[in-house]
Amino acid sequence: ACDDDYDGHAFFDLNEATEIFDPFEEYTITYHITEQNAHSGQQELADSYYSVASTIYVRVENEDTGCYIVRPLELELSEKPEIDSIEDYVLCEDEDNNGFAIFYLDTVRDGILASQPDLTISMYLSEADAEAINNPIDMDSPFLNTVADQQTIWVRVENSAGCYIIESFELIIEDIPHIGNASIPHEVCDDDFDGFASFDLTQNDTHYLAGQLGMVVTYHTSLANAEGDITDIPDFTNYVNTIINAQELYVRVENQTTGCYAISTLTLIVEPLPKVDMEPTALEVCDDDTDGTAIFDITEKEAEILSGQNPAGISLEYFEDEALTTQIATADLTAYVSDSKTIYVKATNVYTINPGETEGCYVVIPLELIVNPLPEFSDNLIDDTYYFCEDDGDGHMVVDVNDMTDALLVDGSIM
Repeated sequence: ACDDDYDGHAFFDLNEATEIFDPFEEYTITYHITEQNAHSGQQELADSYYSVASTIYVRVENEDTGCYIVRPLELELSEKPEIDSIEDYVLCEDEDNNGFAIFYLDTVRDGILASQPDLTISMYLSEADAEAINNPIDMDSPFLNTVADQQTIWVRVENSAGCYIIESFELIIEDIPHIGNASIPHEVCDDDFDGFASFDLTQNDTHYLAGQLGMVVTYHTSLANAEGDITDIPDFTNYVNTIINAQELYVRVENQTTGCYAISTLTLIVEPLPKVDMEPTALEVCDDDTDGTAIFDITEKEAEILSGQNPAGISLEYFEDEALTTQIATADLTAYVSDSKTIYVKATNVYTINPGETEGCYVVIPLELIVNPLPEFSDNLIDDTYYFCEDDGDGHMVVDVNDMTDALLVDGSIM
């Protein structure tokens, strides 16, 4: 018999032994707890005997003659099998499947048998079928659940003694999270012309969450790491691409309750800065009216700044300040009145301006404007005349006009 509660005792159906001792029902069979009782025919045991003793005695008597024999009967007690609790079988499926999916029940069976290979496992759609061993499920074939979303599977676990237990587990179908598509790249401007930049990946969380709550977004450098939820990017707010100019990452959106997840991709693009002359020569004009200001044609420096690049790909804007808060009007660029100072040129790579946006990748170039004063003549001249002394009286002499500079100008160093 099977020890149902593991206490060392069980109920034995003695009728089963009677069928063995007297298959043709020719004799009177009784059972007794002691040999003496068997010989005296006293204190017969009930057909359903709770095993107090491990050995009882059988009295087989011919009622016609009164002759009998007594034989011992060993009661063998077997424990029911014990297994670990069976985990629910959870599948993550697209909601279009309407709560149905294929399950492989042999994986559950093999998991039980891995530690106890001598057990016999069978599965059923109802507890009653498991008790009666009716309509077992073919565990070696793919199983399509017959109840949407969640269904109970009953497992009969039997040992070699015929003792068994009935356990159960759930087939559960959870929805895969929605995830934003991969059509929108994450673009940042290069900061030093090397093709690498820092990305705050968390700026993409809202897009990939697609309005869902209870989800967590993680970023990974490989599909395998995304599938395995392996952390390979320590700081999502400051990730520097490891492949020059452009790199693809993998985005995992996981339901924190069910563990179901979806994976998409994210393309990182380092947008190039315009390659212009960052140190153009100063733009100089003369102070024609000695008032300290002059009219500049700022556009004269555009060719030098562009350094031979196609002007269609770079836009130039001019500002009074380095913070680019005060822009010089386009109408004033060719006739800009100013004293000596530094203005700032914003050079933008127009190919980095996305549709619907106005800002692209740019650099700021300082441009020095210089107003040069006019030379001033000296008051030493008499009637605007400079006199030379002739040595030989022939009315001719060689004159080095450079010698007149100091006399003619207030500041000879200006020439």
